[in-house]
Amino acid sequence: KPEDFSGAVGQYSIRTTASPTKVAVGDPITLTMTITDTSGERTDMDVIPAPPLHKIKSLEEEFRVPRETLAGVVDGRNKTFTQTIRAKMDSVSSIPPITYSFFDPQSGRYSTANSRPILIDVTASKTIDSSDIAGRSTTAATSNTDNLHSVTGGLLANYTGADRLLADQGPPDLWWLLTLILVP
Repeated sequence: KPEDFSGAVGQYSIRTTASPTKVAVGDPITLTMTITDTSGERTDMDVIPAPPLHKIKSLEEEFRVPRETLAGVVDGRNKTFTQTIRAKMDSVSSIPPITYSFFDPQSGRYSTANSRPILIDVTASKTIDSSDIAGRSTTAATSNTDNLHSVTGGLLANYTGADRLLADQGPPDLWWLLTLILVP
């Protein structure tokens, strides 16, 4: 029994696509996998499991692959699964073939269908620090530190006068309450 066998019985082929194919390290790539029943017999495609991507060693080595069970969309003799993967390094040049193992009851053997590899272009991701996130350079951030000062008093330090307080509105009048209860 193949290591990536997940319980499929019948005869199947697999086709994959990926989008986008030009990414930086860590960017999401949507991998779409379509399993097609090639047996010629009526198969309940709803029960066909997704390819176990985390068991494909070449994919696990180069990509971050979630391990959750995928739900697919059935369309006739096809079932389509979608998963997001992320390249771990910029030396990755393709998504390796995705394998789909199944038990073929006509031959009485396990078989494996393979998709074609997908060429991708992965570039190094830009390294940023907190000053890039704040939108200013580190020299500007250090030169403006003299404008900061410590205030004691906790929340009371924010109090600036009676005109800044919330007004006490009290409970609503009784006739508003009766209107709200009686109108519906």
